[in-house]
Amino acid sequence: MQIIEEATHTNCVCGGRWIPAAEELLQNNRIAPDAWRAAMVQAMRHGRKKGSVVTHVGIAGTEGKSFLFKPIHEVFGADNIFITPAKNNFPLLGLERKRVSVLDDWRFNEDAVSYNLQLLWFENAPIIIARPQNEFSGHLKYAKDDPVFISTLEADLLTATKGCKDGDVLMMLKRLKVFRFVEPILHVDDTLPPCAACFSQYLLHGQGGAVTPSAASGSLKRDTQHRAPASNAWNTEDVVAFLKDLGLGALEEKMRASAVDGRLLNDLSVDDLVECLDIVKLQAHKIKTRLP
Repeated sequence: MQIIEEATHTNCVCGGRWIPAAEELLQNNRIAPDAWRAAMVQAMRHGRKKGSVVTHVGIAGTEGKSFLFKPIHEVFGADNIFITPAKNNFPLLGLERKRVSVLDDWRFNEDAVSYNLQLLWFENAPIIIARPQNEFSGHLKYAKDDPVFISTLEADLLTATKGCKDGDVLMMLKRLKVFRFVEPILHVDDTLPPCAACFSQYLLHGQGGAVTPSAASGSLKRDTQHRAPASNAWNTEDVVAFLKDLGLGALEEKMRASAVDGRLLNDLSVDDLVECLDIVKLQAHKIKTRLP
């Protein structure tokens, strides 16, 4: 947090445009800016504590979910950032020397890091970092609490990797603070650089800093009106069709018996779906995170 505070006093490189563009991106995806800021501060303050790993989940990969993380590189410097590890025998080598991890386009499969090791890493448990024995004496026990930030695709997060069970995915979800990005960006201002000063100002003080929303004109196509979820207009037949598309057609009878329409489905929480409709919690998570 001291590094974040110090960055607020650095020179702005975006002409005051980064904060309004960030707010626009969050609002267009129906993410409360204050909730996102609070989660980011929580992550910076408490590190890789369970439930504090801020994770941006996209649908198709064109929603700008990485935009909000890019200034982290400017705040902490490239030498202090651990990025998505390579697929080799020592994927976490060097993690011990970094201050922050930014895992962009992360895959929750086991191509780079085993699923069990990820579960430990993202809950602030000690992990073993494998090191080449011709260069080091033994492997390293890593117990630092440096924060982790992840961008990923929803399909990669919710699909259990080979050898994992649905319960493992639920355990992973408990470790993450998920923000879902669903709206494709229609226009991006390529001249808008990641700005350490504005990013840090936004985390600590919100939109009340020196920059103004008007400075972001043209950066993204803005939607200033609150929009109800499109699925609110569904009838029960639409809900059943949606579930079948998700591979959850077996829930059709439960939905019909309770006359669940789109508005009700949006109003029900994951726990409501589990308790009231006797749906498996992982299925409930899948339903809620895929609703348009």
